[in-house]
Parts: sequence; C-alpha cells; structure tokens
Amino acid sequence: MADAVSGLRKFTTDLSLYEKGRPEYTQESVKFLLNRVGVLPWDRKESIKLLEIASGTGKFTRAMVKVLEGEKANVEVIASDSQEVMCDTFRRLVPGIEVHRFPAEKIALPDESIPVIICAQSFHWFASEKSAAEICRVLKPGGKYGMIWNHRDLSVPWVRAMQDIVDPFVRQKDMPGDPRELKWMESLNSSGKFTSVERDTSCRTYVEGNIDRIMSVIMCISAISQSSEEKIAMVKSEISDILLNHPDLKGTQVYKLPYITDICWCTKL
Repeated sequence: MADAVSGLRKFTTDLSLYEKGRPEYTQESVKFLLNRVGVLPWDRKESIKLLEIASGTGKFTRAMVKVLEGEKANVEVIASDSQEVMCDTFRRLVPGIEVHRFPAEKIALPDESIPVIICAQSFHWFASEKSAAEICRVLKPGGKYGMIWNHRDLSVPWVRAMQDIVDPFVRQKDMPGDPRELKWMESLNSSGKFTSVERDTSCRTYVEGNIDRIMSVIMCISAISQSSEEKIAMVKSEISDILLNHPDLKGTQVYKLPYITDICWCTKL
C-alpha cells in the first residue's frame, strides 16, 4: 500500500505502526499478478521497466523483488510515491530501488515509456479520470496495469465484528471508498483506454500474532489513526473486547487474521 494523494486526500499514519500492522504479500499472490501483467514467466533476453505507483514504505516492492530475483527476471523496478516521508522511508527499507516523488495524476515519466505499471493497496485512493489518463499515457502500447489489495476476510464472524467498528471511520467524506465495493473500477472501465478489468480473489494470506499484533492492524488504518485520542481509545477498547471475548476466540493467544488477496489487471488499448 501506499500513500496516495489525490488533491484533498492524503494518506497519513504512524509509519512504524503501518509496517507492523499491514499484511505481507505472499509469493503466490505476487507471482500470480506478475503472470497476469506479462512479467512472468521470464522468457526475454532484454530487461523491461516496471513502475510501481504509490509504493509507500515498499511492502509490496520487497515481496516483488524477492520473486523477481527467484525467477531470475531482468526487470528494472521504479517506485514512486506522492509523499516525501514515504519516499524517505522507502529508500531506507528498500535500498537499491529507484524511487521518485510524484502522484498518479502527474507521473513524471515520458509518454509510452513503461510496459508494466502496478499499484498495491492504493488505487482506490486516487482512482479518477485523470489518473487513468496518466497511467495510459505512460504505458507503452499494449502495456499492462495491475492492482492488488489484501482485504480482511469478512466471512469470518469475529473479523466482521471488527469491521463493524472500522466502517464508520472509513465512510467519512474525506476517505476513499472501500475498494471491495469496486467503485474504483469505473474510472478504468469507462475511460475507453483499457480492456475491461479482470479480477481474481483465489489467493489467501494471514496476519498472525498476539493481541498487540492484531490490534496494530486496525490502529494503522488511516481513518482511525487520524482520529481524536478519545475515538482511538474507544476503538482500542472495542477491538480488545472482541479479541478477548468473542465466542470463536475464547482462549486464543496466537491469532490468525485471515485475508483475501484481490488481484486485478487490464491492458492498454
């Protein structure tokens, strides 16, 4: 995930909490996405460039670099983010990867210069006609655009109970919509610049740990971390009550918070 700034919207949170709370990307999900955007399997002699927009602290980038190295894929990864604090953190955590500061609505790269663009946990923040047009401008003819999100699995009752606490915060007018609602997809499908967005939700992952680890997952949500101290304390109390007292969790010391990995992709027309 990342930052994303779209005019009035700005992702802000405690970066150490962000690193602790956000789930990792599995090799399976990364390989699946890289296959769908044409990077894997690697069968080229020449290298290609891949741009990651809104790379944040590099959670996805680190997982992707490991997969590319394992597959011996000759890919030049370029990262970007619209916030300097994210870029600085990225440089510290992902040394050796080129990172630029720019938003998705104004990509500081030449026309038709990039064959693959990826956004991880972020496109819903800045999905718009303007960002879709910029992504199209920078992509080479026939270029691929891939997106990936990790969503908490709301079919699990105790996870649903936590989400009921989170929902009023993420529905604030200055927050982006829930990416599971797929409103972001309209900016791509209606642009006339891409093939229809394809989607797969077969991959799964977990955040595993003690109550503090699971608490960090909720508290690093931007809409909550930017709230008043009183509201933050209320959320902590309510989430703690679920983790300690929900009938499905009685006696649990090591929690496994389940996620569905949502992978989407399309091609520049």
